[in-house]
Amino acid sequence: IGFMVPRTGPAASIGIQQLHWAQYYVSTYNKAHKATKIKLQIEDTMLGAPTGTAEALKGAQALAGQQNVLALVGPAGTDYVSLEEETARLRDTLEGYGYRVHEFLIPMSRSVDAS
Repeated sequence: IGFMVPRTGPAASIGIQQLHWAQYYVSTYNKAHKATKIKLQIEDTMLGAPTGTAEALKGAQALAGQQNVLALVGPAGTDYVSLEEETARLRDTLEGYGYRVHEFLIPMSRSVDAS
């Protein structure tokens, strides 16, 4: 599972918590399911950082190019003016690699103070 999360940058405190919960779930799942294992492929989105948008796009492209990545979770937020714009960009990137995209948006916060 590809996991796009802000591990660094102004929103890292949120991203680290999300990552720890995802790792906990994967560990719990893998202990209960011996035949099928899940592995997270993590990409840092640097949400709120000056290069965050470019890093998120680079991460999405890296994950989409891996045949062993069967699903993608994230990104955790947006630096764009519009969440719909970011979703469209990410969808276009993934569909360009041949993935079918199902969108489930649950806004966690409206903005990150980058100062």
